Amino acid sequence: MSLRPVDDGRTPEDFVKVMGGKTASKYTDPCAKASKLSMKCLEDNAYDRTKCTEAFNNYRECKKAWITQRRQDRLNGREDAWN
Repeated sequence: MSLRPVDDGRTPEDFVKVMGGKTASKYTDPCAKASKLSMKCLEDNAYDRTKCTEAFNNYRECKKAWITQRRQDRLNGREDAWN
């Protein structure tokens, strides 16, 4: 039996792969999985936010990592990175 790591949504998908061929929009988000997990947590816990702090923190960490990755890619001149 192999153990697979749990994907808690903390790490964003590569934004260039996620957004390839799409126009810049507030609706394209490499952290969509973390967002869905936090909404699912709220639904499962009758919208008691105190029970979902870990899911919210995972989403925040994902967004921070995504923004940092975008900045770094632009600074490094990555061709397919958005401005």
